[in-house]
Amino acid sequence: MKLKNLTKTALFVVLMIVGAFINISFGSPVPFTLQTLFMLMAGIIIGYKYGALSQIVYVLLGLFGLPIFTQGKGGFAALLSPTFGFLLGFILAAFVTGLLFKKLMIKNRYVRGVVSTLIGGIIVYIPGILYFYVVQNVIVDKPFSLLAIVGIMVPFFIPDIVKAVIAGILGVFIRDALVKRDLLD
Repeated sequence: MKLKNLTKTALFVVLMIVGAFINISFGSPVPFTLQTLFMLMAGIIIGYKYGALSQIVYVLLGLFGLPIFTQGKGGFAALLSPTFGFLLGFILAAFVTGLLFKKLMIKNRYVRGVVSTLIGGIIVYIPGILYFYVVQNVIVDKPFSLLAIVGIMVPFFIPDIVKAVIAGILGVFIRDALVKRDLLD
């Protein structure tokens, strides 16, 4: 791995850590954070491979005990958290976002960026909701229907759409500026 690739991957790991600590909880087990914004920008700015890698490194660092998950949590106990599926979703979503940005046949780069991040933002919810369901119903034994879990997520939809649009526009702007300065391929 080239130093440039290592650096850009590490930058997004750090942004994910910062994003985890900028959070607001309204009594829900899932707080509002800036992680979605940074994860989606990783897919746009550094691409599907390094965007996903940044998320893998972030999750692994947290699992190995660094208190970098939301609200300062870390360690393998995070696997039992109903929200851990969203962290897995970050990996998949960064990959899909970056791949869509690269492959979609939309000429306007900003529109392509926003479409890519909106789809990536939806992708996060798939493993997130499924993992939440399994933890609550199988591990914790506090039954929740999928519909109830989706209901818990509803307050996050609008902010996540806003974050996706911002990530798409800002991500393309930053990516273009970095490419122009020969800091990205």
